[in-house]
Amino acid sequence: MQSCQRDARTTPRGKGYQPSHAGRLIHGDMAGPFQRSHHGFRYFLVLVDDHSRFKQVYFLKSKSEALQRVRSFVAKLNAISSIGKPEPVRIVGQLHMDNAGEFL
Repeated sequence: MQSCQRDARTTPRGKGYQPSHAGRLIHGDMAGPFQRSHHGFRYFLVLVDDHSRFKQVYFLKSKSEALQRVRSFVAKLNAISSIGKPEPVRIVGQLHMDNAGEFL
């Protein structure tokens, strides 16, 4: 049996799984609108990197802020991936969402 670097609880089971790299696939979902918030936030956006499980939650006042938050997440992931590397890492991958209109 081959050893796996990832924890057995999080390793996908199936023939189609290929080892990946950070940033290859990012999952995201948005929830809301919520009625009350201390600072006027009505939505939240959760983004998770499939490989590293790096995750971030963003609180939004409107859905139109979502694209900027996705860009911010990718910039943070690039910065973290570049630590200790001679050249900056530029991650290019896919964003997996539920086809919500705010991302189209």
